[in-house]
Amino acid sequence: MRDYPFITVVMPVRNEARFIADTLGQLRGQDYPKDRFEILVADGMSDDGTREIVSRIAEEDGRVRLLDNPKKRSSAGRNVGFRAGQGDYFVVVDGHCHIPDDKFLRNVSECFEKSGAHCLGRPQPLDPPGLTPFQQSVALARASRLGHGGDSLIYGDVEGFASPVSNGAAYRREVFEKVGYVDENFDACEDVEFNYRVEKAGLKAYTSPKLTVRYFPRENLSALVGQMRRYGRGRTRLYRKHPALLSLSALVPACFAGGAAAFVALLGLDVTFGLSALLSVIFSALGLALLAYAVLVGIATVRICREHGMDHAWRVPFIFLAVHGGLGLGMWEEFFVYAGQFFKRRRRAEGPLRLAFLIDAIYSPTAGTERQLLLLLDGLDRREFEPRLCVLQRSAWLDSEFHLCPVRVLSLGSFKSPISWWRILRFALWLRGERVDILQVHFTDSSKVGILAAWLGRVPGIVATRKNQGYWMTGRELVLQKALNRIPEVFVANSEATRQWAQQTEGISLDRIRVIPNGLAGDPIPVSDERRAVARELLGLPSGASVAGIVANLRPVKRIDVFLRAAAIVAKEIPATRFVVVGEGDERIKLEALCVKLGLTDRVMFLGRRSDVMEILPAFDVGVLSSDSESFSNAVVEYMAAGLAVAATDVGGCREALGDSPAGALVPPSDSERLGKALVRLLADESALAYARSQHPMRVQDLFSRDRYIAAYSELYRDLFGMKKEVAA
Repeated sequence: MRDYPFITVVMPVRNEARFIADTLGQLRGQDYPKDRFEILVADGMSDDGTREIVSRIAEEDGRVRLLDNPKKRSSAGRNVGFRAGQGDYFVVVDGHCHIPDDKFLRNVSECFEKSGAHCLGRPQPLDPPGLTPFQQSVALARASRLGHGGDSLIYGDVEGFASPVSNGAAYRREVFEKVGYVDENFDACEDVEFNYRVEKAGLKAYTSPKLTVRYFPRENLSALVGQMRRYGRGRTRLYRKHPALLSLSALVPACFAGGAAAFVALLGLDVTFGLSALLSVIFSALGLALLAYAVLVGIATVRICREHGMDHAWRVPFIFLAVHGGLGLGMWEEFFVYAGQFFKRRRRAEGPLRLAFLIDAIYSPTAGTERQLLLLLDGLDRREFEPRLCVLQRSAWLDSEFHLCPVRVLSLGSFKSPISWWRILRFALWLRGERVDILQVHFTDSSKVGILAAWLGRVPGIVATRKNQGYWMTGRELVLQKALNRIPEVFVANSEATRQWAQQTEGISLDRIRVIPNGLAGDPIPVSDERRAVARELLGLPSGASVAGIVANLRPVKRIDVFLRAAAIVAKEIPATRFVVVGEGDERIKLEALCVKLGLTDRVMFLGRRSDVMEILPAFDVGVLSSDSESFSNAVVEYMAAGLAVAATDVGGCREALGDSPAGALVPPSDSERLGKALVRLLADESALAYARSQHPMRVQDLFSRDRYIAAYSELYRDLFGMKKEVAA
């Protein structure tokens, strides 16, 4: 009886819920001895149901195993499978593909045995069954001569020994012993880089159409451009590591993208100011080059339509543009990131680290992010750090009240103004002239300005903060932010929830994001009946009443209306309850009208903006957060520091702040009914209120103190330069 080799199928996946069950079904149904192969799904911590689907299948079929890939990259997923597999042969299969032949694994085994090769290549066309018309056009465009590299074998039907660089996908176990594993610095083209090392090691490779695996193309232009940009970045990284792979044809996409951008820029200059003779010649040459490209696209489109029908005529040109433009854009992005790293100056050999903190403006010291920045500026050890505050716009408070460190005002207006771009350049020159070691940016406009200026000014370290979850972010903002995100050395999120959000939404790898929770400005308030009585007398609240309060700016995202509707529910159950709203904003008139409508006029106090929040919090029994979006709520920490129970929407880092406290209640956003019931429960539960008074301040002191907050940032700045804290003798 034949002794079949054992085969390990490695599937690096992330968020493939739509395809994973079908692909696994095709693999499980292979005409190959069932005890001679295994399927290892290396999942990049999917959040779309992929893990649940694989887990269910694994329970039914012992050949399927779910492995964690915490780094989330496909390159890391391949290594997870390669290291865990038991196979004589390893085959890589993605989660979004179609395997047309139930003899696929048998063919893999036979090709290895027949050829004696160390590596097998395969065609990977984009033509599985069930494609939409757009996907069909993508498949045809990508398979054309204009749609892929001439040396690529993924769309051919070659049988025989050939280079594995473009299509290698199966390996003998000894390959890993001879060339190592996949380079996990790659997020695209990791297979090409690995296969190149296989070839350079002198290992034989064989390719066969019997091993064909069909892949699903992207479903729209936006997704296609995103895929191509990722490939473009991977290609540039590949050429940087292996310059021998670089050729003139490989540079065509970058030349196309750069030429198109230059043409548009010169066209704008021509319309606005006119062009010099030299620029006119360049403009004309670029125009002719783009015209030649359009002719090539037209010829390729005609050929496709002649063979496959005129339905593709209006889609194919845009697909070619997305493929070539996306590749070129990705190549330029990676080039500029690398260039920025290469040209960055080194920090000064001696003296404190020079830090610059850029924020849009500071109109009040009580706003969340602004307050945290001021806390940091106040607490940094001047023996180690020289901070400078930079703002896009000046404010009356900044001019009259701020004295913690030197201030630079950029006076930046609209990005559409040429003056603004001149001021960004001046800021870059200032960063360079001041020899700033680290620039830390806050908010979206400051991120755009600061990251660009720091790159131009060769600032050695860039820190980008994430202290909200982008409820304001448009699609255009997200595209721009993703492009800029490749430049900073490190990101700081103020909660694990925001760290995960930044990875999932902005594509920032988790190993670049550090979590530093917000700190409390001051110490937890000693809880006592006397403080409670003084605070209630200050606000004119009855000493025996139950009190629920909220501290927030009166903005739509804070959803004070949800708090008020919850208050109406509480008022029916506990009529003596009083409600307090601390904060100011454009929503106040609307909220006061809602109080009238809900019959709460005599029960709700609007205090406006207060500078004595920590002194009046002891008047409350329960602190409330009703926001639709938060990153890490300062208000929740302040409630806990004051010994209050907390009822909050389950957003951002609220769950992290409260832990498993019995004096905390979390409800879904916008759910006033459940928030009301949570308030009723907490206000009536004396044991929960007593727990909050005794334990919540201790939790804040342990996890969210001012000293811990400043120490965490100080450690981050040292880590950027491999420095150690100097300990005084």
